[in-house]
Amino acid sequence: MIVNIEQSAPTVAPKRKPVPRHWGEWVIENLIQLAGVSTLIIIGLIFIFLLREGLPAFFEISPATLLGVRWYPIEEMYGLLPLL
Repeated sequence: MIVNIEQSAPTVAPKRKPVPRHWGEWVIENLIQLAGVSTLIIIGLIFIFLLREGLPAFFEISPATLLGVRWYPIEEMYGLLPLL
């Protein structure tokens, strides 16, 4: 059986119209995107603030003192390991 390709051309499906996006969906998508971006900015600002305020403490206290095993508030010796 020989089939002529020209005679059996594939049928083309009719093109559909794209579904229009409603303005409400656009607003909600943009609000969610704005919330995500603003959350990242706020978290970044919190990180910068904590780093800026806490960095001088790391220059005053040596790592050996900070990671020490002694916790004596009267002598102002605060090691981190007793808290763990």
